[in-house]
Amino acid sequence: ASYRIGWGGGTFRVGAEYNGVALKDCFKSRMYDAVDVDLSVASVASSATKFMYDLNFRYRFAEDKIRDYAQGDYLSEHLFRFDAVLGPKIGKHKILIDLGVEYDMYAGDIHGGIGEVAVVPRYAYEKGGLKIDAGLRFALLMTNNADKSVFGSSGQLFYPDVKVSYALAPDALKVYAFAGGGNKINTYASMIAENHHFDLGYGRSLSPLLDVTLERISGAAGLEGRIGSAFSYDLRAGYADYANAPMAAVVDVDGTLLPAFGYSASRKWFAVVEWNLDMERVRFDGSAVYTNTWGDDRQRFIAPSAVSGDVSFVYNWKKRIFAGVDCEWALGRRNAVYTVPGYADLGAYAEYVAARRMSFWLRAGNLLNMNIQRDMLFAEKGINFTVGIKLNL
Repeated sequence: ASYRIGWGGGTFRVGAEYNGVALKDCFKSRMYDAVDVDLSVASVASSATKFMYDLNFRYRFAEDKIRDYAQGDYLSEHLFRFDAVLGPKIGKHKILIDLGVEYDMYAGDIHGGIGEVAVVPRYAYEKGGLKIDAGLRFALLMTNNADKSVFGSSGQLFYPDVKVSYALAPDALKVYAFAGGGNKINTYASMIAENHHFDLGYGRSLSPLLDVTLERISGAAGLEGRIGSAFSYDLRAGYADYANAPMAAVVDVDGTLLPAFGYSASRKWFAVVEWNLDMERVRFDGSAVYTNTWGDDRQRFIAPSAVSGDVSFVYNWKKRIFAGVDCEWALGRRNAVYTVPGYADLGAYAEYVAARRMSFWLRAGNLLNMNIQRDMLFAEKGINFTVGIKLNL
């Protein structure tokens, strides 16, 4: 739920929501409950605006209650985040300061906390089809760890933060490039969102259970455009160098294979293509990603899939009845010991709009009956069905 109010020079918004994950697998049952609150106030962008501001505060309180698991059965987290963008606008020029403050605290089977203060002074310029946004990120990590099995990285102090684009044809073709880097604190909440099976045992002595993704430097260049009013695309390729990055693993504990998780230095080249065709009756979109990872600890960890992607095709009749097919796919993954098979999750989708604010939908998944392991050692059981009700309030 959210509430928004505006006035001549700005807007204020307050929102709150609940997020929960209920799960039962062969190791445990869990109930993860989280309440999120966010507040924001921002200036309205216009030619008359001389000073720009955008302030946002977010807070989450969450509890994870696990049963039938030897490593513990309770964890609570408090996640605080404050972001601000401030600065004057002088004609086509902007002199801005980005400020980010994060602090995360844990109690229960993990004790301690971690925080980061990040400051990015930057200069932005826009004229015609040219846009420049050049800055330097200063980031300082701070830890208060009673439990030394989490947040062991110290990070670096400075990272580039530069974006440049030029419109070769207005609203039709744009070239762009960017260089960046920085820290991403991998909270317990973010790990569960990525893998619902993740728990306090996933570290398995490989490395700290929770830590920071340290991207020393990254860069990419791309081409973004439109063909007509219905088709858009984005092509980009780049490089990233990580001092510390999360990676999946499989370990043998007394003859039993168990899923695990850890961190390793790594580097990668990547290329991405994304497209979207949106017509009155037909929507066709998708993406494909190529990733060449090296420099990681391949004896312990399993690298990401070299090629993955998704595609979706939906036809609608008078925006009342929708029907389509989709497919998410990835090539196999492996390390020095284990191999995780590739998969193609072919699905069929149907939706009926019963009223302006309510619709019913059905999706049949894994129609090829494949071994789908998005999460290590958890294979989906053949063809599956999901039904739901969509409410637009």
